[in-house]
Amino acid sequence: MKKLSMKRREEAEDLLEASRVAQTEFWRSLSDLESCLGIEIESTIDLRDVKIEDLLNPVSRRAILGC
Repeated sequence: MKKLSMKRREEAEDLLEASRVAQTEFWRSLSDLESCLGIEIESTIDLRDVKIEDLLNPVSRRAILGC
């Protein structure tokens, strides 16, 4: 097992907690978005450049979500 210095371990613990918080918020937000739009969104899709109109348009949605 890899050993970490105390400083690196503290940094890693902080980053792990920040990741947990962000992940929890992501899943909550994604679920709320799906409920609001009435569609299922694949969680691995990069949503950075996606617009609501893209998700509501069946043709665009299939291209984005692969369904």
